[in-house]
Amino acid sequence: MEHIKEEGLCCGLVSAFDSLPTVVQSGMKRVEEVAATGSEYLVTNCAGCGSQFNATCHAMGTEVRQMDLTELVARALGIPTMDPSEKVGVYMAQCVEMLKDSVLAPIVVPAEAKK
Repeated sequence: MEHIKEEGLCCGLVSAFDSLPTVVQSGMKRVEEVAATGSEYLVTNCAGCGSQFNATCHAMGTEVRQMDLTELVARALGIPTMDPSEKVGVYMAQCVEMLKDSVLAPIVVPAEAKK
């Protein structure tokens, strides 16, 4: 993978308050790099990055899945884990719904959700 460790790319979420297209582009570039390696998982240690990569992986329809570092360790130790994707998706949809009429709408609400 071209961008790893100290050279690893940002998930793009930090750009959300300035440029939503940058968020999408950054997330997709990182997921594409992971997919090109044949890896099953993109492991993160940040909840924000996890949320961004989880959404990006699903939106891209890739086989790559985001996994938090704590989940990786738990699995290695034989501790049962759960996939929070559906609950996170519901939560994020509720956030968008709550924000669609706020002053933040131009920044965080997709155009189709503003209708």
